[in-house]
Amino acid sequence: MAFADSLTDTADAAFVRTAAAEAGAVSSLREEFSRWLRNGFRLDAVRYSDIVLAVNEAMANAAEFAYRDGGRDRTFCLQARREGPGVLAVTVADRGTWREAAPASKASARGRGIPLMRALADRFAIDPSPQGTRVYLGFDGCAATLRPVASV
Repeated sequence: MAFADSLTDTADAAFVRTAAAEAGAVSSLREEFSRWLRNGFRLDAVRYSDIVLAVNEAMANAAEFAYRDGGRDRTFCLQARREGPGVLAVTVADRGTWREAAPASKASARGRGIPLMRALADRFAIDPSPQGTRVYLGFDGCAATLRPVASV
């Protein structure tokens, strides 16, 4: 079973990519996802920016934190698809290890990613497991364009 297939049934997935868990890959994938989002959905500038920011944060967290204890296959998977009329579902999954932030680090300037994702998405969940971590972001008000959303 492929990594992306382990997320959900990908038969209805419109955007599925697996990337190396590193900053350069996050940047490239953010640009590719941004184009896909812009071409496939009618969004105002604020909603578009909110979605891109939240998804970027989920990918950046996977790249920076998932494999800090080492691990195999240092990758993450981004999957975005329509989940009903006007709903965009985005999942970022890795095979790394979840670790709660230490109390000392919560007082630093870091650690704002999860609250940011929670604030920007209409639905947000983190599912840590022994197989890795999955972040779900659900966005309402994402009307599709008249043309089918094609993977870029």
